[in-house]
Amino acid sequence: MDRCTGSEAVEIAPARPEEWESAFRLVFQSCSPLVQRTRVQSALQLLGEGALDPEGLFVARRDNQLLGALVCMRVPGATGLVWPPQARAGSAQIDVEDRLTRQASTWLRQQGVRLGQALLTEQERTQGQALERGGFRYLTRLWYLHHCQRLPNPSAGAPPRLTIHPYRPEVYERFHTTLLRTYEGTLDFPEISGVRTLEQILEGHRSEGRFEPEFWWLACDGDRPVGVLLATPLDTGTWDVAYTGIVPEARRRGLGRELLLSALRSAHAQGVTEVQLAVDERNQPAWNLYRRLGFEPFDQRHVFLAIWPS
Repeated sequence: MDRCTGSEAVEIAPARPEEWESAFRLVFQSCSPLVQRTRVQSALQLLGEGALDPEGLFVARRDNQLLGALVCMRVPGATGLVWPPQARAGSAQIDVEDRLTRQASTWLRQQGVRLGQALLTEQERTQGQALERGGFRYLTRLWYLHHCQRLPNPSAGAPPRLTIHPYRPEVYERFHTTLLRTYEGTLDFPEISGVRTLEQILEGHRSEGRFEPEFWWLACDGDRPVGVLLATPLDTGTWDVAYTGIVPEARRRGLGRELLLSALRSAHAQGVTEVQLAVDERNQPAWNLYRRLGFEPFDQRHVFLAIWPS
């Protein structure tokens, strides 16, 4: 809890149950009335289902009046999601926002979070200024792409150079070593390389969608491991390619293309009609590859990130 003294005393603390709805209305105050109502109801439902920890819903109050609010949550993989602080307009607005951001950062770090992130739409981007004052850094734009064209037939294409090994105990050690090596020199969020442990990385990926070890692949060129691909079936029937990586010495040989084509063919064989993925817009080689394979952008988010020591 964060508290100031004096006549202008403002308390920063988790919202009380009777304040939850009002707090969420503040969090989404910049939305249109219809969108605000929808988001408030969705957030209250998440609280009721236990998917959102009420301890992560912080408010600024003075004399029982809410002046601002912020919501954050810990997700698997030592990561925290943060919605920018919102405060009522007035002379204390910036101070309230900054104190809410500091309190959220402290709480997340106490939960073992190493990476705090906010993913904001184009309309929300200016709200990231409060996060930047609190130690977050604007990094890049994250593009979401999907492949909705006819997926490649499993039998189509040239004979594969790669041998695919699903994530089973006999390949765990090679898979883990290769996964870590693919982060070397990466152009996709290089800022977070080495920040989390292997187990934290795996925990984060396992929590996305439905974990199916058969769709976590170690790719070998002959006997040499050269890359990994992690695909996740979603409840919508879509596949999400959560990660594709090639080790440094095997790059620029078309192996990433072959690995991703293998995933598209496997999705076709499973009756999947849509495959999606996300890419850091600074990663031009990956962007070019995805577009050549038929992926089309459908959404984007601005990424604000804080990295905290363990």
